[in-house]
Amino acid sequence: MRYLDLINILSQDFNIKSSTMNNIVLNKVEVLKNDTKVFSKDTLYLCNLEALLNIPKIPIVLLTTTFLTSLPKESVQNLIDENDYDRVLEKTLSLFKEEDKIKASLYNLIDKALEGDSIISLINYASDLVGNALILGSSNNKVLAYSTNYDIMDPLWLENIKNGRYTSDFNEKLRSNSQMREWNKRNGSSKIISLKGDSQPKLVSKITKNNHLLGGIIMIAHHNEISTKHMLQLPLIGKILFDSINIDTSMISENSIYSHVLYNLLDEINDTETLEIAGISKPAFPDEMFVVVARFAKNLENRYLKKTLQIELEEIFTKGHSVQYKGYIGILVSKLSENQQKKLEQLARNENITIGISWPFTNIMEFKKYFNQSVMTIKLSEIFSDNQKVLFYDDYSYFDLLKNYKGNIPLKYFVHPALKTLHDYDCENNSALYQTLKVYLEHSKKQTSAAESLYIHKNSLSYRISRIEEITGLDLDNNNILYSLIHSFTINQYLFSLNKNEELDCKN
Repeated sequence: MRYLDLINILSQDFNIKSSTMNNIVLNKVEVLKNDTKVFSKDTLYLCNLEALLNIPKIPIVLLTTTFLTSLPKESVQNLIDENDYDRVLEKTLSLFKEEDKIKASLYNLIDKALEGDSIISLINYASDLVGNALILGSSNNKVLAYSTNYDIMDPLWLENIKNGRYTSDFNEKLRSNSQMREWNKRNGSSKIISLKGDSQPKLVSKITKNNHLLGGIIMIAHHNEISTKHMLQLPLIGKILFDSINIDTSMISENSIYSHVLYNLLDEINDTETLEIAGISKPAFPDEMFVVVARFAKNLENRYLKKTLQIELEEIFTKGHSVQYKGYIGILVSKLSENQQKKLEQLARNENITIGISWPFTNIMEFKKYFNQSVMTIKLSEIFSDNQKVLFYDDYSYFDLLKNYKGNIPLKYFVHPALKTLHDYDCENNSALYQTLKVYLEHSKKQTSAAESLYIHKNSLSYRISRIEEITGLDLDNNNILYSLIHSFTINQYLFSLNKNEELDCKN
C-alpha cells in the first residue's frame, strides 16, 4: 500500500499532522514496542511511546502520538492524536487486510493482461470490478483507453474521449481547481476530484514508475459511490493497465523481432547472422526503404511516453518496423505518401517532436547509415533554427558534408570570391546584390518567381543581374560557375548559422 493512499483514507476519520509527503510502498503494519529490535523499510509502525530503547539503524515509517527525535534522518513520521491511537491501529490493520483481499481479486485481471488481452477488454473487466466507468490518461494529456460497459455521462470527459486528448477547456478547469493544486503539492497518488460543473465526483490515481509520472486512472462515481475499497483498488488497477500497455508496446505483432534486428544493425552487429538468427532474410524487407526518425524537442527520460510515440508512428506506417535507439525513435518504411506526411506533421505538432527522413535505400545492411542521415537532419535543423517539424535529408545533405569536412583548409576558402565582392559592394552602396543573386539561383534563374520572392519588379531584377555580372565579371550562363556559386552560398549559410548569424553584416 502506498503511504499517502493510507494517509488520505485515514485523514477522512482522524486528525493527522503530516510531516512528510513521501509516497513509500508499505507491505505490512506492526506496533512499535520498546523491545523491538528488527526493523524493516516496508513496514508501517504505529507508536504510542515517548522514546525507544532500541534505535533503528535504517529509516522507518510510523504513525506516532509523540514525535521521536532519535530516529534516523530520513525516517517518515506523521502525528496522530493519542485519543485516536487504538482506532487508528484498528483501521490501519483492517485496511491492510482489505488490500490483501483486493490483490487476490485482481489476479484474474493480471492473468488477462499476461495472456495479451486488449486494453479495452482489460479496462472493461476492471470497470466491472469497481462498478463504475474508468478512463486511462497519459501524462501528456492523452486519453489512452476508456471502459465501454458503463455509460460515461460527464460532458467534459465525453469531449476528451471524442478528441482523444484533454481539451483546452478541461485543462483550464484542472489548473484552476484548488483540489488539483493541493494534490500536486502533496504529490499524493489518489484523490477525489470534482471540477466546476461536475455532476459526479471522480476518484483519480496517479501512476508512476521509476519516479516518472506515466499518467492517471480516473473512476467516475456515476453508478456507485466512492468507497475506501475504491481508494485501495484504483492505484493497483492503474498499475496493471499501464504495465499491460508497456507489454503491448514491446511485443507488437512481429515487430519485436524486426526491432531486435534493427537495433543490432545500429549497434554495429551488422553481419548476416543478425538476420539469420532472427529467421529473417533480406528479401523480407522492401525493395526500397526510408528511415523516419523522431525525437522529442526536449530531453525526455520517460520510457512510457517514448513507447506511446512508437505506437503512434506504427499507426501511421502500419507495415513499418520500429526501433528505439539512444533517445531516438525510428521506423523503417517502404514509402511515404502525402497523407502519411500530413499525419507526421500533425503528430509532430501534438507531441512537440522533430522528425527527420532519410534518402531511399535498397540494402538493409546499410540501415545504420540512413538512420544516421535522419538523425543528422534533426541535429542540423537545430543549428539553423528551422521551425519545420518534418524535415528531409535532401535539404541538409550538403550541410552534412560540410559538417564532416576534415581538411586542413578552412571552409571559407572554398567560397567563390565574387560573393565577398558583392557583400563589400552592398555595404558601401546600401544595395542588396548578394541576396539578389542568392534568390535568383534558388529560383533556377527564373526571373518572374525570383522577382516576386524579392518583392521587386521583373525589370528591376534584370537590372540587378546585369550589375552583378558587371561588378564581378561572372558569366551566369556557365553551369560550372553556377554550381560553384550555389555551393558557395551553402557554405556561407552553414558558417553563418554556426556563428548564429543569419545573414552577412557589414562588420564582417
